[in-house]
Amino acid sequence: MPAPIDTLETIYEAVKEKVDLQLGGADSLDSKAAVVLGIDGVIASIVFNLFPKVFVWLFVPGLLLLLSAIWYSFWAYRIVPYRRDPEPRALAEYYMEREKAEVLGTLIANLVESYEFNTDRIKHKAGRINFALWLTFAGMLLLTGSVLMGGKNG
Repeated sequence: MPAPIDTLETIYEAVKEKVDLQLGGADSLDSKAAVVLGIDGVIASIVFNLFPKVFVWLFVPGLLLLLSAIWYSFWAYRIVPYRRDPEPRALAEYYMEREKAEVLGTLIANLVESYEFNTDRIKHKAGRINFALWLTFAGMLLLTGSVLMGGKNG
């Protein structure tokens, strides 16, 4: 027995809202990756100006961590295609003459597939940003230590 139209409409609205929130979160991750990238760039430019006055044995590993953070930020910021279903043409061509219950059922299944497809991509992007933040933090600790120890390259 097919689900009542009211039930399908309720499910469709709930699933669509969840997918919309997910895609909004993905867009905000891009902003966070850009912020981390900008911060790391500013830190790198400051660090290079301090180079002659640092403790090299802490400076080099700190700089490598910072450069790694920049790499992970770029990797997280790169364009990743997300599924933003439904496709308008498919709706117009294949479902124009169908019953409302069939169209809603198909839309729900399609949105669930999109959500599951996007979840993995978003999780990896968030992981890269978090890793870049940890690399930035560790790099900053070492770079700060290298500056505080000054020219003791001994």
